[in-house]
Amino acid sequence: MNTIIAANEFKTSELIETGSGVVPETGKMTVSRVTGEEWDAHMSQFDGAAQEQMHVFTSGRWPNVKQEPSLFYLSGELVGGVMIMVQSLPLNVGHIAVAKWVRC
Repeated sequence: MNTIIAANEFKTSELIETGSGVVPETGKMTVSRVTGEEWDAHMSQFDGAAQEQMHVFTSGRWPNVKQEPSLFYLSGELVGGVMIMVQSLPLNVGHIAVAKWVRC
């Protein structure tokens, strides 16, 4: 079974406090699955993004890994993203996922 992040909407008042502060209680946070090409196009807007978070790099380095990139918007403004990479385990007993988060 694969875990896929679908487009969802969250009221920010339902979000928890983070290490960098509390998310404002106004506005809506939306999550949008994007293609690898769309993900790479937004990489320049992310603070501290690394090459292994890029679709083009991951595709060449780990060709058997499924990529699930998603962008996060707060009140329509891009605030971050996540590149989830899903790898099958030996003997097809399951999957393991690595999530690489970035923020604007």
